[in-house]
Amino acid sequence: MKITLCYKDYECKVSLLAMKQFKQATKKDLWLTLLQAYNAFITTQNQSELDRQAAILSVVDFETGAELFNAVTDKEITTQEIEDAMYHSGWRNHKDTTAQNEPWTLQVVNLAVQYDEIMHDLHEVKKPKPVSEQNESKE
Repeated sequence: MKITLCYKDYECKVSLLAMKQFKQATKKDLWLTLLQAYNAFITTQNQSELDRQAAILSVVDFETGAELFNAVTDKEITTQEIEDAMYHSGWRNHKDTTAQNEPWTLQVVNLAVQYDEIMHDLHEVKKPKPVSEQNESKE
């Protein structure tokens, strides 16, 4: 998964660690936040861009968005870099908007869509413990 903020790509991974980090920083659930942002985008598709952005921002404000991106990107990327990229991306489209400089709000939705597709296609089943470990736990 990846997001693009202000012409720079950031690799993302929604992991248990990312979920815990986001919860600790914001007191919000990462999955619910992504779901709500995705839902805000979908339910406002026939509304103005300003209404759509307001709906997304009501779920994910600037600080929450920065914590979300910080939680799911490479740990070597600073919160300050994320916030700077978000600030320069802006919160709505402009006359020269491309996939490389979309508003950060739409990158939250993009992340939600990518994650939803991954989870929908996920067929991995938790593997059982090896027999030797099962016998040890019974003793």
